[in-house]
Amino acid sequence: MPIKKELYDKIIENQTLFYDTTDNLRVVVFLLEKTNDYKYIVQASTKFETGNETIKRLKLTLIVLNPIILFLSLIAGILFIKNALKPVAKIVKNVQDIEAKDLSKRIDRINSDDEIDNLIITFNNMLSRLESGFKNIKRFSQNVSHELITPLTIIRGEIEVGLRKKRKHNEYEKILNQALIETKTLQKSIDNLLFLYSFDKNEIKKSFKEFYLDELVTEIFLEKQKLSKTRSIILSLININQSQ
Repeated sequence: MPIKKELYDKIIENQTLFYDTTDNLRVVVFLLEKTNDYKYIVQASTKFETGNETIKRLKLTLIVLNPIILFLSLIAGILFIKNALKPVAKIVKNVQDIEAKDLSKRIDRINSDDEIDNLIITFNNMLSRLESGFKNIKRFSQNVSHELITPLTIIRGEIEVGLRKKRKHNEYEKILNQALIETKTLQKSIDNLLFLYSFDKNEIKKSFKEFYLDELVTEIFLEKQKLSKTRSIILSLININQSQ
């Protein structure tokens, strides 16, 4: 195929040219070798139909393979996500088994040293704090019940005694004074319990001081003696030194 003059000059300048002809040919021309006497030029051509057939086959291949690749990618993604979420599902199941009445359970670690394992550690630490808090509340409730039952019982007993029959003014005054004393004791107990509850256990430092045991026993005896009178129980305190 003859080469046009304007194309020949470009080829000599070491340019590779592509062009189409009117008879459906695509041509490539380039300079292969150049000497003082000769210039070797390579020219190749192909019909458009060959390239079109190749493009058609490529399109058909892509049309067929695209849904298959998409389907396989979807399946692989589902399997990957399912496998990745297995630890999360295990955590959810363990959390559902934990109840407020039993916070001693913990979530088993997966020992993977990743974000999920760190989440489990954090959640277990939170459960430990909640368990400690619930125990403190339970202990506080028990202490409140124990500390309040005695003065309330005494106050109730004094009032019931006063209402059994008509009494003189000084007798009513004595009953009211006793009720007032127990009310102050009750208020003091509540204040002490609230004071203790307002502090964290780590903030309370242990301290020891000397005291007389006989004074403590006497104080307890006098307190319980008031309660025993309301229940027709006689309490007595024996001085060991005098009995000997």
